[in-house]
This record gives sequence, C-alpha cells and structure tokens, in this order.
Amino acid sequence: MASIRLALILTLTFLLTACASTQTTEPRSAAEDPRIINQISGNDLLELMLAAGYDADLDDDGDIRWELHRDLAWILVLNEGQLLQFWSYYGAAGVGLADVNEWNKRYYFSKTYIDDDNDIVIEIDLDLKGGTTAGAILEFIYTADLSFDVWLNDLIGLNRMQAQFSKDPLTASHDAQ
Repeated sequence: MASIRLALILTLTFLLTACASTQTTEPRSAAEDPRIINQISGNDLLELMLAAGYDADLDDDGDIRWELHRDLAWILVLNEGQLLQFWSYYGAAGVGLADVNEWNKRYYFSKTYIDDDNDIVIEIDLDLKGGTTAGAILEFIYTADLSFDVWLNDLIGLNRMQAQFSKDPLTASHDAQ
C-alpha cells in the first residue's frame, strides 16, 4: 500500500512538473522580454520608450527626439540600427577643457567634449551588434536620463528645475554621425 501511494505521488509530481514546464508565458513588459536584439529601428525604439512612459518622438532622420524637462536630447540610431547614441549639448559659457577632462575622468559610461560651435556635448553609446535585450535598452535610456541630470548639474552648473524655468528648449538640428 505504501509503495502504491509513493508511486501515485511520484506520478502526480511528474505530471505537474511536465505540465508546468510546457506552459509558455508572454513577458509582462518589454523589460522582461528575453529576445536578443541585434539592431533596432527608430520606430521600434520609440515604441519601447513610449511604453515605458518616456516623452519622445521621431525626428525627420528616424532618430529619437527626447524632451527631458524642457532640455532636448536625441537618441541617434546609427550603423543600420546596431548602435544607439544618446546625444545632447548645451551652450555653457565658463566651461573649459579642464572641466571637460575632469568629467571624462570621473564618469565611465559617457563622454563629453566641446564641439566646433563651443557647445558642451554629452554622448552615451550602446552597441547592439553583440546582442542585447529590451530590458538592457531601457536600462541604457534610464542611465542616459540620470547621466544627463548629473551632467547638467555638475558640469553645466544647472539643475533641471532651474533649466525648466530659465531657458527655452534647444531647437538646433543635429547631424547623425
């Protein structure tokens, strides 16, 4: 009798395990989507950002135009969708090469430089060529948002609340590299 009960328990356990392992569930959000992404279009990136609650739209080049508390930034879709580059600039008087170099020494995942128009530029790259997930792309976007905040505050000397009330959004066009 004990051996029959044990066999019945083992059989039920096996059946429950087998049924549970064959069920497929859809990810509840894009961040949980396990598919590997090697390239992405501007439209797909925009859809991902809007679903995550970001305020963005597509520009004429197919890049993302992203408004961050009245400051404009772009996520450029480069190399046939295999590279994403967060990009923004600020015309900041009083920021020199020593300040830019100090930023680049302190922060690992972004770079900043002074462009030909004497604007201070920030860039953050995400290479998709080796494969990534939607969750990792959203993490890149989140990191870009935080880095931009720190960049405005530490390098430019402006926090977003000040920026919101002190200037108009950037309206200059950009050239994809």
